[in-house]
Amino acid sequence: MNNPDEMAYRFQARILGTGKLVAAAPPGAPQQPWAVPPPLRFNNLVLWSNGWFAKYPLGWPLVLALPEKIGLEWLVNPLLAVGILICTARIARTLSGQAVSFCAVALLVLSPAFLAPSVQRVAHATAGLLVASACWAWLEAMRRRKLAYFVDVSAD
Repeated sequence: MNNPDEMAYRFQARILGTGKLVAAAPPGAPQQPWAVPPPLRFNNLVLWSNGWFAKYPLGWPLVLALPEKIGLEWLVNPLLAVGILICTARIARTLSGQAVSFCAVALLVLSPAFLAPSVQRVAHATAGLLVASACWAWLEAMRRRKLAYFVDVSAD
C-alpha cells in the first residue's frame, strides 16, 4: 500500500528520471495556488504555474530515480536494509565479538521497526544506512587511529 510520502517520492523520482527538476504543470494550474480546484490539490506536491514537483528534498528521489526508471524501485530499500545489517554486524563485531554480532543482526531482523521501512519506498533505509556506515567508519578510525576514514590527509 502506498502512502502519500511514497507517492510523492516516486513522482519526483520519475521527474528526475526524465532529466528535469519539475514536471509540466497540469492543465488548469492557475497563477494563484490558493485558487487551485480541489481535484488538483495534493498534500505532498507543489503545484505551481511553472511546474509540478514534490515538496521533499531531492536526495531520496535521486537515489530512487534510476531504479524507478528501469522498474526496480521495489528492490532499493531491501538492498539498503542488507547494507544496514552488514554495518550492524561490523559495528557489533568491532565492539564485542562475533557472538554479539550475530545477536545484534538477529534482533534487527526480527524488529518490525526495521522491517517496515525496509519494504516501503520511503527514505528511512537510506538515512539508516548513512548513519550506520558513519558509525562503523568512526569505530574503525578510532580502532586503527587513522583519520583517513573521514578526510583525505594526502598532501597535494
